[in-house]
Amino acid sequence: MSESSASSYTPNKPSNRRFRIPSNPWLPYIGDCRALTKFLNSKKGVGWLIPKCLNALLRGVSQVVLANNPLAGLVILIALFWSDVFVGLAATVAATTAILTAVLMRQDPSSIEAGLTTYNAVLVGTVTSSLWTPLYGEAVGITVWTFIIIGAALSVFVTSAISTILSSLKIPLPALTLPFNVVTILIFICLMPMNHEHFQHNGNASEPVALRLRGHEPLVISSNLLHEHHLQHISRQIRSPEDDGVNDNEPASESSSEALNWGRILSGIVLSAGQVYGVNNELGSVLIYIGIMIYSPILFMMSVFGAILGTSTGLFFTEAPYTDIYNGIWGYNGLLSASSVGGFFIVLTCHSFFNAMVNVIFTVLIQQALSLALGSLHLPVFTFPFVLSTLLFLSVATSGNQLPRVQNITFPEMHRYNYRETRRVKREEKRGQLPIDELPEEKELVLTDVKVINEETTVAQVEVIAGDSPDDNDTKESQDAE
Repeated sequence: MSESSASSYTPNKPSNRRFRIPSNPWLPYIGDCRALTKFLNSKKGVGWLIPKCLNALLRGVSQVVLANNPLAGLVILIALFWSDVFVGLAATVAATTAILTAVLMRQDPSSIEAGLTTYNAVLVGTVTSSLWTPLYGEAVGITVWTFIIIGAALSVFVTSAISTILSSLKIPLPALTLPFNVVTILIFICLMPMNHEHFQHNGNASEPVALRLRGHEPLVISSNLLHEHHLQHISRQIRSPEDDGVNDNEPASESSSEALNWGRILSGIVLSAGQVYGVNNELGSVLIYIGIMIYSPILFMMSVFGAILGTSTGLFFTEAPYTDIYNGIWGYNGLLSASSVGGFFIVLTCHSFFNAMVNVIFTVLIQQALSLALGSLHLPVFTFPFVLSTLLFLSVATSGNQLPRVQNITFPEMHRYNYRETRRVKREEKRGQLPIDELPEEKELVLTDVKVINEETTVAQVEVIAGDSPDDNDTKESQDAE
């Protein structure tokens, strides 16, 4: 979730190197869309503020899924409005609030342009507006909208603070969506209607709560009901057909309803993309995947693999009727974990791919543990599993050469290209076969360093550094006199 310069990136210039950069006129507009950034940076005046703010807003929307591209952000924003108009409106309001707050705080302009100060606010808006009514049975009123705006503004402060702390570590780490989790869980706890009838089950406020997503079956976020399903499953296994009056020759509708529906599992994999933003719509999720592909095919591939593995691993912790699986609840954290480690923050290699898949499995384990802890509090797990697991795996990645961390983040294809070029240059330097035009001019580099370090360096000192000492000059003059 960062934007860095790549001065050597010339997509339309032919290269005589082994690994060529493809010549494609559309290349500057995909990936991180550097052409639009350069165009907007060259424009001055008040009239260009709206296009610049729109660019930052759209990039912030797409940065949620690690895609730094305004076109991808536009497609994703359309997906949010298609899924739920109020969710799309909440994303727009929250992103605008974050941009204004970041400008007033005088945040780094490049971070604002790249959407790095916005994406956590986008999640605060979408997740709060989409989950509030299903969780607590209340409409999103003025109070909730007010806290969405306040939370969006606070997310800018929290993002700046957490980024400063994590970047100051011996191994610098990104903030990911940790600010969103901190702000949103505070909003949910502070505004939670504890006296609502949703919490009154047999007079006990700690009983499970059903999360009913729009147009879908009830989704239970508490682990107590999962445990109840498990006990029922065991009891059905130890009962004989005579005990419950069921004939083996009669169709068992209950057992058929407990069978896995592979079509709905595929639907759950698709819905994992929408669940990142808190929406549960298949067409909207497909559009989100399309937005990711516009930014990077590698990121799209890793996102799909992460959703598949996360959903598959979630089967071990889910009993019939598998509602969590079908709604993509077990896939969205895995989607983010796989794409973060497999190509975005770490160059995609065979080792990093394996590392990403292990990260997904570990993410699912954390999600199961947190669902047990937060379920009794009537709170979802948000993206805490993704954040905790990915921060750990990014720390592991820096200890070995097989998992190269990306220094200048652009997009996964460019990360891999730069990695292969760097390896090629080092390999040819060892063999002494580096082409002449790629060898640096040592004398020029030395003179440049002298000018930068000390502008008052005398000509004699420069000549000494360049290899011509005053003693040598005196010797030459004496020889000429003789």
